[in-house]
Amino acid sequence: GCGDSEGEFCDITPEDHLSDALVALEHLASLPFINATQIGILGRSFGGPIAVQTAAQSSLIKSIVLWCPMFNGDQWRDQWQLVHSNTIDDASKEEMMMVEGQMGSIQFFDSFFKIDLSDALKSLHAIPLLHLHGESDTRINMHHADAFQQSRETSSARSLFRRLPQTDHEFTHRTERQ
Repeated sequence: GCGDSEGEFCDITPEDHLSDALVALEHLASLPFINATQIGILGRSFGGPIAVQTAAQSSLIKSIVLWCPMFNGDQWRDQWQLVHSNTIDDASKEEMMMVEGQMGSIQFFDSFFKIDLSDALKSLHAIPLLHLHGESDTRINMHHADAFQQSRETSSARSLFRRLPQTDHEFTHRTERQ
């Protein structure tokens, strides 16, 4: 349902993404040329919560890298309430339910707004984490970076947070990207 994969985005939920990630991780760890004791996971944007939840549910993950990840749905909660109201037209509602040009379902968004990584991050207190976030990111605002950093304050593992002042969601600022 995402990118070049089969299926339709409107048919998938965050739980489906997590299930797919866990299946892929198990397959990866079973390959003879993979050292299953040194697997890390990268999550970008909405993939951030999927990576964190995958790590929380699998002992195979030994490190986490997050690139402009979302922490919860608070940034979009007002917009979602408008979708459920009778104050906007159907075309506006449809536009608000688009994710990267694909139509999300009510089920997707109902699950999306239940995402909160506090508990998952607590369970990962011994797993090292690298968090990169562009301060010029208009898609995933800095509230998310603050929430990640606050959740890792009591972690026993190393956590490294890098905020890049001129970088956007795609890390297009050449110097900071380097």
